[in-house]
Amino acid sequence: MTQVRIRAYVVGVLAALTMLTYPLSARPATPEQEPVGRNVADVPALNLPNDEDPSDRVATPAWQPVAQAPTDPFVQRRNANAQANAEYRASKKASKQQEQAAVDDAKAQYKEEVANAKINRKADKNAAMNELRASEPEHSKATDMRH
Repeated sequence: MTQVRIRAYVVGVLAALTMLTYPLSARPATPEQEPVGRNVADVPALNLPNDEDPSDRVATPAWQPVAQAPTDPFVQRRNANAQANAEYRASKKASKQQEQAAVDDAKAQYKEEVANAKINRKADKNAAMNELRASEPEHSKATDMRH
């Protein structure tokens, strides 16, 4: 339980630091625009391989929009909590898998020991029987019969 509290505290501190440092590193709301009046000679030519048709290519945008981090502290807290919860669940799942693997190994070892014990018991029993048979004097069945 203390690990959860420590993790929540660390996440809270990180959220507060992010909230304090975000206004210092904020980007302008509008992206910089390229000049509209460009000369055709300024644009580099496309070099395509011979076997590739220009219509097969997919046009990629020059810049990709990036969502800005939310400035609302409640949203930041929610996101930090969601991240901490995801990390905790992943840690818990990994721990549970390790524990299950240890239990499976212990069960396999126990089954192997039981099987070996059965084999040893049977071998001991056969050895004792053979020793008893060897220590008995050999008598014919005819002499042991009494009427």
